[in-house]
Amino acid sequence: MWHSESYTDTGQRRSINEDAVLDLHEQRLWLVADGMGGHSNGDYASQLLTRNLRQFQCSRLAAVSKARLVKSLDDCNAQLLAKADQEQVDVIGCTVVLLQARHDSLLCSWSGDSRAYRLRNGELLQMTRDHSQQSAVEDRDQLRHPVSLIEPTQMLTSAIGGAPELALEHCWFRHQDDDAYLLCTDGLNKEVSDDEIQQAMQQGSDGKAVLDSLAELYQQRGARDNVGMIWLTRSAQ
Repeated sequence: MWHSESYTDTGQRRSINEDAVLDLHEQRLWLVADGMGGHSNGDYASQLLTRNLRQFQCSRLAAVSKARLVKSLDDCNAQLLAKADQEQVDVIGCTVVLLQARHDSLLCSWSGDSRAYRLRNGELLQMTRDHSQQSAVEDRDQLRHPVSLIEPTQMLTSAIGGAPELALEHCWFRHQDDDAYLLCTDGLNKEVSDDEIQQAMQQGSDGKAVLDSLAELYQQRGARDNVGMIWLTRSAQ
């Protein structure tokens, strides 16, 4: 049986929450989305994505379920490109990270820098890699200066609505009972380290307590951006 909890907040510096969460428990689908900062209608983008995915129906065939997810996200990508053209702006887009659960595995799909984490036997794994210029530079081992000095590398290299061709990355992960997962937008990572995420998730199977702990840190550090989080696990019963 799957158990999940969600949390989203505008934060202390923004007037609009451009993050969105979707807990589609019946279809074993969970996602967070983050409207692209510095662009128009980020809240429109994230809400459109969650609205489109709310219609998702899982299949007993993993490949069919994945194809349905990709089709929904591709449709969203096209709608956001059309909206940007209509509004005469460069981009209306959002990041997304999602998990869709099978019996003993999960499909993780993402575009942008929202993240998925897994805690197994006390060890934290980042299941995603950020789609950002910073991440690309680090992959090439060409980073020569502190991140704070090279702000352009914070820019996304993919997002829903970012380009005519949908840019998604997918990974399958084997699931074990009592694994715990966290989906989060980058508003959390701006305030909370991976070590602190690991410590919070090690609190146990009370998802609300985990998210409350992370939300408290986020608020204490200044909550500079919107945040969206989903915690989930599956018990053996």
